[in-house]
Amino acid sequence: MKEKIFLFGLVFVFGLGIFFHFTPPRYEVTSDIPFEANLLPSPPLQESPPEPVLVDVIFYNDMHYIPVSELRVVDHIDGDVEGVGCSGAYWRPRGVLAQALDGMLFSDPDPERCGFGMVTDVPVRTIDPTLAQ
Repeated sequence: MKEKIFLFGLVFVFGLGIFFHFTPPRYEVTSDIPFEANLLPSPPLQESPPEPVLVDVIFYNDMHYIPVSELRVVDHIDGDVEGVGCSGAYWRPRGVLAQALDGMLFSDPDPERCGFGMVTDVPVRTIDPTLAQ
């Protein structure tokens, strides 16, 4: 008798296992939200502001910034027939005119002497051209 009960219990447990194995669940856990959306959103990438493009200029006439690229440095010893009375290097326009950052055009203000001034008296400044206008 004990063997029959044991055998019955074994068949019963085996049958339950087969039944639940092939029976689909009554409910499923589903989500309409894709898996990626369940993650916490990452903060937006913050682009660093672009580095300002700096320009070497001289400050002329207390109101105009003239880029050094528009000028040349002349030394009286270099054979410049003008520049009498200038002892050392001085600024002259690279061509006929030098254009300031604000668009103004300047000819050599003192063609007989020291042009835009002595390099020692009119130093080069490095500025952001967008702030100079």
